[in-house]
Amino acid sequence: NPIYEKLSALGYDLQLIAHARKSTAENEYPEDIAEKISGYNVDGFIVVGQTPNNLESIFSQVRIPMIAFGAPLFPTATISWVDTDNRVGGRMAIDYLVSKKRKRIGTITGGLDQSWSVARFEGYKKGLAKAGIEYDPSLVEHSSNTYSSSAAMTERLMHRRRDIDAIFAANDEMAFAAIQTLKELNYSVGSDILVIGFDNTNLSVQIFPNITTIGQDYEKIGENLVTGLLKKMNGEKILSKKVAPKLILRGSA
Repeated sequence: NPIYEKLSALGYDLQLIAHARKSTAENEYPEDIAEKISGYNVDGFIVVGQTPNNLESIFSQVRIPMIAFGAPLFPTATISWVDTDNRVGGRMAIDYLVSKKRKRIGTITGGLDQSWSVARFEGYKKGLAKAGIEYDPSLVEHSSNTYSSSAAMTERLMHRRRDIDAIFAANDEMAFAAIQTLKELNYSVGSDILVIGFDNTNLSVQIFPNITTIGQDYEKIGENLVTGLLKKMNGEKILSKKVAPKLILRGSA
C-alpha cells in the first residue's frame, strides 16, 4: 500500500475507516459521513473509494484537513484531490488501437455519473478525432460498472455492429466481461478483435488472453495524496493533481 508506506516512513500511523450508508435519503448521506469523520481524533483524512457526488458538501462541513483520491464530477475549488489523468488514458488506448490498424473501435463506458468514466469516454472521442475517425454512437454502449451489465452490453454491441475490430472497455472488469463474451461468441480476442481495459488490476491477468490495459500509477498517486495532505495539515494551500497513466501491453491487444 503506497499510502501506508509513505505515511509510515514519515512517522505517521494509518487508520482504515470504512463507512456504510445508514439512510437512503440523499440529503442525509453527506451529513452522516461528515459527522463520522469529525468524531475521530485524527490529524487528517485521505478519502479513497467510491467518491459520493456530494463530496463538496462533506469537505465544507469537516474542519479536519482532507484530500480525495478521485476527481469530483464537476470542478470545484472546495475539494483537494489526486487522480489519474483518465482523459489522457482513454486517448492513449485509442492511439494504440489505431496504430494496430483498427478503425471500427467500439467502447463500453462505465456509468456517466462518475468522473472517471466521463473522462475516459471523452478520451475515447478525442482519440478518434485525432486519428480522423468520425465518432459513431452505434459503436458505444453504457454499462452500470458490473460484470453482468458489461457482458450484456458487449453482446448487444456485437449483434448490432458485427464489423467491430476493437473494443475499449472503461475498466478491467468490463474488459474481462467483454473478452469472456467475445470468446463465447466465437471471436478470437487479440486477432479478430482487440480489447483494452483500464486500471491494471489483478483481474487483468486472470483471463486468457491477459488484458492489455491503461495502468494507473498507484505509487505516484499515493505519494501525491500523502504530500498534499501533509501540506494541508501545515496550513498550506495545494493544487489538485492528475497523474499520467501508462499503457501495459498483454495478449488481448
